[in-house]
Amino acid sequence: VAPSVDQKKSGQWAPVRLLITPKMQELAIVNTIWKPGKEWVINNELAYSKNDVNLFTAKDKANDIGFAGKLSFQKKWEKQRIFKHQHEIDFAGSFENINSNFTSTERIRTIEFYRDWSLGWVATPEQEQLYKISGLISGRDGGILHYDAARFTRGNEYVGIKQGLLQELKLKSFNIKYQLQYTQLEKQLLKGYFFRPSWDISKSFGKQHRWVAGAGYFSDQNQIKSKLTDSLVAESFSFYEYKYYLQSTWGESSRWGLNYFSRQNYIPVGKLFQVLDVSRNYVFQIDWQDNPNLQWRMNTTYRILYDQRLQTKEKSLTNRTETNWNIWDHLMEGQLLYETSGGQEQQREYSYVAVPAGQGMYYWVDYNNNGIEELNEFELAVFQDQKKYIRVNTPVSRYVKCLNNNINLAFQINPNAPTVNNKRNILDFIRRFSTATFFQLNTKSYSNNKLLINPLSFNLNDTSLISMQTLFSNTIYFNKNNRIWMADITRDQSNQKSLMLYGYEQNNTNRYRGSVRINWNNSLSTSITANHSNLELSTENAAFLNRNYAIRDRKSTRLNSSH
Repeated sequence: VAPSVDQKKSGQWAPVRLLITPKMQELAIVNTIWKPGKEWVINNELAYSKNDVNLFTAKDKANDIGFAGKLSFQKKWEKQRIFKHQHEIDFAGSFENINSNFTSTERIRTIEFYRDWSLGWVATPEQEQLYKISGLISGRDGGILHYDAARFTRGNEYVGIKQGLLQELKLKSFNIKYQLQYTQLEKQLLKGYFFRPSWDISKSFGKQHRWVAGAGYFSDQNQIKSKLTDSLVAESFSFYEYKYYLQSTWGESSRWGLNYFSRQNYIPVGKLFQVLDVSRNYVFQIDWQDNPNLQWRMNTTYRILYDQRLQTKEKSLTNRTETNWNIWDHLMEGQLLYETSGGQEQQREYSYVAVPAGQGMYYWVDYNNNGIEELNEFELAVFQDQKKYIRVNTPVSRYVKCLNNNINLAFQINPNAPTVNNKRNILDFIRRFSTATFFQLNTKSYSNNKLLINPLSFNLNDTSLISMQTLFSNTIYFNKNNRIWMADITRDQSNQKSLMLYGYEQNNTNRYRGSVRINWNNSLSTSITANHSNLELSTENAAFLNRNYAIRDRKSTRLNSSH
């Protein structure tokens, strides 16, 4: 675009091609450990990094080199008598200093670290200093008492002080655990705190304490306020969660559990928190492993979600069931997996687009005589000259709830199992055969506030269907384990229906494959493979009929020899 009369640039693009410059990153670490005594350990770690983003130039190299260091110590006292009982005491401290120019090949701080200090998910590089001290008292009965304190600074804009207390007690059949964590922080224009209390109380009972019943509580309160307005900022959040459970101990070969927990989420509104939603969750778990020939696992969660802002209630069911079986010492073995879950799908809206006459599927009828094409004024056309519009699905920024179902079945029949009689008769011929079968069904649909439990309840004409895919494969082997020769026949069939922008599209595939392999000796083998397939793709939109195809009786044969 030519500049204006007064030579001002009026274009949006420049004739520039960006070059990817060669880069170099170096990292060196030196770690020393010193043990001045049996109970003392002193650790020192120094790191050097160089990150040159452009080796073509010598400019702007002042921030390429960075340093980091950590000094820590640990003191341990064993067999210390406290209240007439022997305990072990640990005392530790550390100091970390990271230069703002230091770069590492891996993440230095975890996401949980930034969350505990009320920082963002990705913090910009800054000069960081971290001071930590901690003390731990542990007893032989499993009880512990732990306290830690830390001070963390980032540049001149962030200062935080964190304290934590953890205690675990075992009193006969009772287990008690509680934890408190409090962080006071101050940023340039913000101030606040992060508070995390939690506790869990359980009791074991029954023969050999095989059952456990308990209750627990967990909460996060991240309150960050502006120093100017004393209002909560958007990064503030809060939630409360409490639970009750009854379950078997995890040391058993077969386990089960019943759990109930409720959670309340809060969002910042002005100077206070406001309830966002409340969920009630019911969980049932079972893992039956007593019989090595039949194993069963199931995990089911039923949730009711109350949205306090929209005043709505949603129900969802998540289930995973897995069964493994083995009949007659591997004569027939298989696996069945069934899953159902909920999720979100980007909502689609229908719109009608004008096309040349005869290439569409719909025509417009102005029922209210306002001259505006409205969505409820389009009808399927019968005559060719009326087919002037097509219907197009357009994704929008809203999301709706959807249901996912998945079922997988795989099993094998092997008459060559050791339990079969190996005498020279008809069974000797039958046991040369074996078969492997696999079936898979995946469906995704709009929920419409319904719970979908039966994965076979859908058909390809269901309007709430988003996508559906079935896959069936079966292979019959003859002489599978024979070293001289073997043969097999395989049938693969797949059907898929998906909701595209222009409507539903269906893809069907049906294949047959047969092969024979002969090993003439240890160095020479020959295989013959024959294929027969039918492929088909179809769509209901007349404007996209050029995508449709059908390939019938596609055949091929291949001969392969290898030395």
